[in-house]
Amino acid sequence: MRIESPVRSYRLLSYIVMFLLTISCSEQENIPLTSSFVINKAHCPAPCTLQVENESLNATDYLWDFGDGFTSAAQIPTHIYNMPGTYTVQLKTINGSQEMISSQTIYVIDRQVCSTVNIFYVLPSDAVRTDRQNLINQAVEENRALWSRNGATFITEDVVTIHSNLTRHEFIHNDDGIHNNTDWNWLGNAINEVMANTDVVLNDPNHKNIIFLEADVSGFCPCAAAANFHFTGIPKWIIDRIERDFATEVGAIGHELGHTFGMPHENCGVQVAPKGIMCNGADFGFVGFPEVELRQWHFDFLFNAEHRSYFLEHCL
Repeated sequence: MRIESPVRSYRLLSYIVMFLLTISCSEQENIPLTSSFVINKAHCPAPCTLQVENESLNATDYLWDFGDGFTSAAQIPTHIYNMPGTYTVQLKTINGSQEMISSQTIYVIDRQVCSTVNIFYVLPSDAVRTDRQNLINQAVEENRALWSRNGATFITEDVVTIHSNLTRHEFIHNDDGIHNNTDWNWLGNAINEVMANTDVVLNDPNHKNIIFLEADVSGFCPCAAAANFHFTGIPKWIIDRIERDFATEVGAIGHELGHTFGMPHENCGVQVAPKGIMCNGADFGFVGFPEVELRQWHFDFLFNAEHRSYFLEHCL
């Protein structure tokens, strides 16, 4: 029997490890240095908490400049802007003698000057789902981005989750004390929960409000969603379809928000894509969000004296 020398085995193992390390280092050297990041919000009311996703590659060191005199060397920092203003966030990535720089602009607005859109996630005591805050934020952001591309950039607050003592049945069947129609109890009771847990009021002149309610109102309301008193109500079935990537239901958020600015439904039967954002339900046909747009008559509502403070184009 031949017995392998321990020394020879150790040397062989060392050579293999060195070879693998050489390959790893070589592969690392072939990855170019990049500087790239994503911010959670480009438009944010003060005090504004900036959160970033660092997508840079092959960096060994990071230097962040937040544009307000503060810096950070963290890979994934957070930063709070206390004063309104326009700031340039810059990231310098470093690897040896190599450096790369990327930047983005963040607008921190003054709540005393600019009005904002609140987002509420209302959970009945027996809600089946309680975990869709990120989905909701993303869906609202898709609408905000589309409106912004069309020249109307509204400013949103962070999602606020409200845990209610009402059951799903009670949201639908309890008299809301607001509407004189039981079809709308679910919206009125959701509004009541928001007002009970925040400083928001009916017809608040400084806020539009989007409520996502984890209760299925199918069969109890002749509506897909609803809007009244500066509130938009998005029930569970729409949240479900947004989660399953039904784009038209994402657009329902902006459609109902449009009602809070006084915009009525539009006759879209003869329109070609992109259609107006106030096309109603089946009028979309096979053309839905994001193949919609703001048109001149929409701007007449959005940028009038009552509403223009909601839009970055006018409030800064």
